[in-house]
Amino acid sequence: MPHTVFFERLAFADPVAGALGTLSVWQMLILVDRPTLKRALLVGVLISATILTKLTAALLAGSPLIAVMLLGGSAPEERTVSAIRRWMAALWRRYGWALSLIAGVYALSALAIFALVIASLSRGGEPVLFTTHLIGTITGSVDAIGRIIIYFTIVYWLVSIPLAALGGWLAIVLFRAQRAKVLFVLGWLALLWFPAMVLTRHPVARYLTIGYPALAVLFGGGLAHTTRLYRARWTLARSSAGPGASRRLIGDGLVAGVLIVWALVFAIQFASRTVTAPEKLRLPNEDDYGMFRGPTNGWVVQDALAFLDEHGQALGGWVPVRAVLRTTSAAADFCDLVAFYVTARLDARCTAIVTDEDNDAALAAQEEGIWREVILADLACPFAYVITDVSRPQTIPDAPPFAAARVFEGQRPHGGAAISVWRVACE
Repeated sequence: MPHTVFFERLAFADPVAGALGTLSVWQMLILVDRPTLKRALLVGVLISATILTKLTAALLAGSPLIAVMLLGGSAPEERTVSAIRRWMAALWRRYGWALSLIAGVYALSALAIFALVIASLSRGGEPVLFTTHLIGTITGSVDAIGRIIIYFTIVYWLVSIPLAALGGWLAIVLFRAQRAKVLFVLGWLALLWFPAMVLTRHPVARYLTIGYPALAVLFGGGLAHTTRLYRARWTLARSSAGPGASRRLIGDGLVAGVLIVWALVFAIQFASRTVTAPEKLRLPNEDDYGMFRGPTNGWVVQDALAFLDEHGQALGGWVPVRAVLRTTSAAADFCDLVAFYVTARLDARCTAIVTDEDNDAALAAQEEGIWREVILADLACPFAYVITDVSRPQTIPDAPPFAAARVFEGQRPHGGAAISVWRVACE
């Protein structure tokens, strides 16, 4: 997927969890074919590492059982209770010890985490296993419809409708020939996507990247199988290369042609913008808000700090900088991001103010108070540079005498908030 180039430039857990999950499935398939002690331990370790990397992958813990049931042998001879019991007993005799060992590895990893939690609590710490601000299940039909629309826009902007339709058709063709294997891959995908698609408050595209390896398996397997079908079915008039070579040529050419057209029309352009000008990308609304126009990214903040590093007036050897920036509860530690861009010449302090970004009236009412109680109350005399996305009110009652001149201003991409640098001096 071309947009994975964008997400893999960022420090997200999703691509790492997707890679570990893929390694888990690979080793799991080898285990089903040749069960060994070493392989069972490796599968347990890899799945545990996947879950520790991204907690939404927790359902992947059930994938070894699904693999054994779908790929571990022939189906029950009859659809009767006794036949199913015999089938399950046979599977357990062959794989029961391996599944038990994998479960034991899960338990050990969980015990290790809880031991660290207890150790932290004993030292007065406040450990957090996972945050809950992004959890929000479907509460009604409107929300469900809204989620469907969000995922449609993700497909539209980041995958393209033609490729999604082609992938669906290839999966159907492959399912007719390799039902058990396709069901396993679909199960792998469902285990990873269900928490991200249903249990999150604001679905975003990067949550889906963890399942892209499963999609790649379906797409690649479908292409290979479809090519073999057309090689066998198509007939041509006589040619110098012979009918067999002609069939292979046409089948391979069809596959290559579809991918080349998609790459030229969509994928290469998207990937090129990702590398050279990411601000020109078109993303779904939630991703656009988080990556560009919203208050949880470093756009313009980096430019403002670079401006002060080059043009700021020093005081005692350093340029005094005070950053006061609004953010959301999802990024309460926003100042940690700002710190990445602070150079040795800047004496910078930062305050992140969590606000209700959906309430414009509340934001406007806050501006006067933020200037009076945060910016001016901590003003370093004789002057300091203030980086803020909080507009300066015309009047600020009960504020100390001061003079403020704007020396820099930039706007976050795609219509985001303006960020200004003010030179604020005591009077």
